Amino acid sequence: METFKRWFRFSPREQRGIWVFFLLAIAVWGSPYVLPYLLPKPVTLQASTDSAWQANVASGQRVNEPSNRYPRHSDGYRKPAKVIDAPVATPRLRPFDPNTADSATWLSLGVSPRVAGRIIRYRNAGGRFRSPDDLRKIWGLPPETAEQLMPWVKLPEASTPTSQFPNPHSTPSGSPTLNLPTQAKPKQRFVQLDINQADSSQWEALPGIGPALARRVVQYREKLGGFVRIEQVGELYGLADSVFQRIKPQLMLTSGAVPFRKLPINRVSQNELQAHPYIRFALAKQLLAYRQQHGSFRQATDLRALQGVDPSSWERILPYLDFSE
Repeated sequence: METFKRWFRFSPREQRGIWVFFLLAIAVWGSPYVLPYLLPKPVTLQASTDSAWQANVASGQRVNEPSNRYPRHSDGYRKPAKVIDAPVATPRLRPFDPNTADSATWLSLGVSPRVAGRIIRYRNAGGRFRSPDDLRKIWGLPPETAEQLMPWVKLPEASTPTSQFPNPHSTPSGSPTLNLPTQAKPKQRFVQLDINQADSSQWEALPGIGPALARRVVQYREKLGGFVRIEQVGELYGLADSVFQRIKPQLMLTSGAVPFRKLPINRVSQNELQAHPYIRFALAKQLLAYRQQHGSFRQATDLRALQGVDPSSWERILPYLDFSE
């Protein structure tokens, strides 16, 4: 019994420590029930602020972003509110040119702010709308919105659909009909383009070729040293085969007008060889190794000694190699 009492006998200092421990445990346990009454209540948000701000954006006014777009929660930090990518106003359909319309115009037509910004960035990068069907290609634009806007697209080279707008030559009901001569639609001029002499602006005049693709055709021609066949244009990365087949009748190759550049295979360096689109690093290294071991190449048949090269590849490469010493 005396041993049991000795185990549960505490000094005054130990007794104070035990009381402090119990008080802290009670405080921690009861804090979830007490803190909601001590902390300030969260501010109630007004839904009309964002609506008014979006309406001002749709009308073209420059306004500051509302302060309650990122509400302060009861835990003391701000969380970004979920932004819904949706039209900001009721669409007001009217004729428009997608190549010149600004952000306010797109918003008033029912396009969401995110898609409107994407269209502006696409145009700033050199993109253009060539037909109303190009609206279907806008990433993020709902198909039903594109279908709704297509009849209202007004491009300089396209006429406005007669089903949506009145015919200026029509007469009122009961008036005699006048047989006015109809103006014939001008035929598109057929452009013949020499693929070894045309610059980027001439390539851009072809259907389906934009500014970026026109520059890449010229750069590809410079890396090759010139085209020897019209079919080489279709090898360009990013040029769809349907576009190439469409422009192929307009392409021509004037023999001897511009001599293409050849590589002196017995004197050229490895860097110059591997820069050619048809040779690249692996084949250039193999050609240099063979030249160091066996001497200069004397004729095209010497290339057949290289292992692992497809014979069809030599058919493309040989016109660009010079075997003279």
